[in-house]
Amino acid sequence: MASSSSASNHLQRMPSSIAELAQKARNNPLRENQSLKYYLKHAESNRREAFKFAEAGDLESAFIFFARTASLVLETLPSHPDYKTALDDNQRANLNMNRQEIIDNLGQLKTRISDRYEAYRRDHPEAEESHQRALQAQIEYEGSQSIQLPSVPDDRERKDKALQEVQDRATKLSDELVQLHMNDPNLRARANIPFATEKAIESAREQLGVREKGRLILSHRHRGIRTKYCGNALLGLLLSKVQSPRLLRRVHLLMFLCQPHQGARRTRLTIQRRDTTPLRHRHLSVCLLHPQL
Repeated sequence: MASSSSASNHLQRMPSSIAELAQKARNNPLRENQSLKYYLKHAESNRREAFKFAEAGDLESAFIFFARTASLVLETLPSHPDYKTALDDNQRANLNMNRQEIIDNLGQLKTRISDRYEAYRRDHPEAEESHQRALQAQIEYEGSQSIQLPSVPDDRERKDKALQEVQDRATKLSDELVQLHMNDPNLRARANIPFATEKAIESAREQLGVREKGRLILSHRHRGIRTKYCGNALLGLLLSKVQSPRLLRRVHLLMFLCQPHQGARRTRLTIQRRDTTPLRHRHLSVCLLHPQL
């Protein structure tokens, strides 16, 4: 009886994964079509809460509120119709500084939370069932080619097989991407896509703060031919074909909110455009490689 109680207490104290926290962060509905002041107020409120929880040592709550702040600062505010008229240059510059601060804090918290989560799993093997549920939530969050894990607690063989299939698919796709020669001019000609200038690409990299933590890979289908782009070629494609700063900010935000599931070397993200801009491609499938794994 004591052993059962101890195991239950361990499960209750099990830390959350990054995917679980990201899901909680998204459960924060705000009213649409509100004034710029309304969103600024919520952004500042979430930012204060994030720092308060971080100072108290509550990393999970801090991550949730920083993620909510990032969504407002990176997506909602810049796309608001009054963003350029209601704010002067200094106010927008302050927002840009806060944006980088939020991203930096998210990156640091993500590392600490992930390390703590994995350490707990090593020290408490009895919590593996909870980890399976967290892993399933993460697979769904990342939008990868997931399969449903068996829910029968005693069927560990089927669970292990299911996990291995997910990992094998991830590794295979990653290896295929790494072998691509993205500088081959035939790839660009075959897809018949106009690319932005190198100056525009570098400007976008600076604006987005793209770092060396991972590489973005875009899988693109045109006239039945699938082509993959990475690095500057990807940003060139986004700039010239999509021309949506909000979508670029969304990609940037997802880079910091996602983490690879166990054993994976890449994360697949599917981004669906919700605006009415007449574009040929309304869905982008983006992969974030994790070369450190």
